Formats: sequence, C-alpha cells, structure tokens
Amino acid sequence: MKSGTTSLHALLESHPDVFMSDPKEPTHFVDGPELRSVSRRAWEAGFWQDRDRYLDLFAGTEDVAVRGESSTAYAKRPRLSGVPERIAEVAPDARILYILRDPVERTVSHYLHAVQWNDEHRPPLEAVQSEPHYREVSHYAMQLEPYHRVFGRDQVRVVTLESLKADTAGEARGLFAWLGIDPEHLPPSLERRNVTRAGVVRRRGPEVVRRARSARPTQVLKRYLPWRIRVMARRILDDPVDRASERMAELVDYLRPLQRDETESLTGMLGRTFSEWTTLTPPKAPDR
Repeated sequence: MKSGTTSLHALLESHPDVFMSDPKEPTHFVDGPELRSVSRRAWEAGFWQDRDRYLDLFAGTEDVAVRGESSTAYAKRPRLSGVPERIAEVAPDARILYILRDPVERTVSHYLHAVQWNDEHRPPLEAVQSEPHYREVSHYAMQLEPYHRVFGRDQVRVVTLESLKADTAGEARGLFAWLGIDPEHLPPSLERRNVTRAGVVRRRGPEVVRRARSARPTQVLKRYLPWRIRVMARRILDDPVDRASERMAELVDYLRPLQRDETESLTGMLGRTFSEWTTLTPPKAPDR
C-alpha cells in the first residue's frame, strides 16, 4: 500500500503476454471480518466471499501466459492473516511480486491516506503510536516471511519503488524475464507513475458531514453566508494536514530509528541493502 502498486500494475498490463485484473485490487484471498477492519470499501466490493466472481475477472484469458492482480491487502499482517496459504490452495505455482518504498515515507503516506479517506482525526504521532497497523505494513521482513515459507524464495521477487523510478526499463526487463515472457517488449511510454507526494491533504470528514455539505439546503444556505464565514467553516471542516508541518516532522523523527531497525531485518533476509531509502538517515546539521 502507498508504494507504487498502481504504476507497477500498469507496467505489467502493458506487456502483450500479461493480463491484469480490473479492478486492480479484488482482495479475494482475505478473511472477510478481518478485511472489514482494514477497508470497508474492499469489504463491500465482496470479492472475498465469491470465488466464481473472482475467477470471472480472468475469464477468456486462458491463453495468456501471465494473469495477475494487485491487492495491497495481501501484505497487511497481522491485521489480515493467512493470505499466502489461501493463495497457495488455488495457485501453488503463483509468482509473488512485492514492491517496497522507503518505509518512513510509506508510513507517512499511509497516515495521510487515512486522513483523507478513512476519517483519521488524530495528530500524526498519536495516530501512529496508537495504531500499530500504520507501522506494520512497513515492516517488510515480517510481511515477506510467510510468502518465502509458503512459496519459496524463487517464486517471490522484491522491487523498490525507488529503483523502479530510477531505471524503469532495466527493472521491467528483469521482471519480465523472471515471469518467463519477452523481456525486450517494453511499453512505448515508461513514465506512468501513480505515487504522489501531496504537500497538503484535506480530510473528507465523516460520511454524515459529507452528505450534509452536499445537500441542497446547505448549498442554498452557502449563498447567503458572508465569504469570511464560509472560509472559516471550510477550514474547520477540512482541517488540512501539511506534510511539511512540525507535527509531521515529529512523526518522521519517531519512525526513523524504528524502521531503520526493521530494514536491517529485511537486509538480513534478502542479503541486500537499501541505500535508496534516504529518509532512514537523519539529515545532516547545516554547517555553521
């Protein structure tokens, strides 16, 4: 989640020997009650409870070499458990592609996503300290462990968002070769990316507030309110969160040592370093 899965999904589906699902995240291989605690939207979509409906997403693609989907919920332990085992029951030969991002940046983006879409109103540090899920999704070694155990390392490939951005063509060739398809068939444009780093995120607010704001009586009332009152009300209701604020910097300082340690576990697991994750290193003090 928040690591470039949409861009990776688009890169994969650009290859003629690959079919990727629409919707991108059917989230089938999860426990329903657990899913509801993480994403009500995915739960309401209902793919988790209907195998035939899930398989219909791939109907007519039997002759395509590679078929896939990109459900980020498959790497949200421990809130969502047992996913690798459920996948293996259906597709024991599945290839698992796991895209990672600087864990501090990912956790911050996860929090901002919750602010905008999931009615998260707590200050950044309080929210992340109170809800382990924000950090757990960035604990990549913990998320990878069951996939290595269930599928074996040869069926699991790890790529970082940073390396994909720095050398999209090279990463695409390596990925396609790993999938057993023509590595030289690259899309005309490799520039489609979906990871944004918004400076200010505005809260959508609770559903009841959103409905009240869009209701006709409210729209009529707005016409008669002084401009300053409307601006003040918008600021109160939207309560924007600025990524560059001191509160967000406080969160980054809290996350840095914790997620540096977790990344060391990942380095030990994979036998590679992640120098591209610059947020893990404290910024140097300016020269006097």
